[in-house]
Amino acid sequence: MGRPHPMALREGGIAFVEEGHSHRATAAQFRVSVKFVNGMVILKRETGGLEPRDQARRLERRLYANDLLRDVSAH
Repeated sequence: MGRPHPMALREGGIAFVEEGHSHRATAAQFRVSVKFVNGMVILKRETGGLEPRDQARRLERRLYANDLLRDVSAH
């Protein structure tokens, strides 16, 4: 997974939006995606801050032979 954008970028983008600029104009000005700007606006509204949320971690899934045999024999 990638790293979160720097706080200075997050704060600058939100300040630009709060000055009345559109999300598209903000994305173009700061060279980020519109989705990122939308996400920052939502994050600020929901949490009151711009700290990045914890990134979800994928659980590693493995299929072991004995588990497979147990599951197959159960049916």
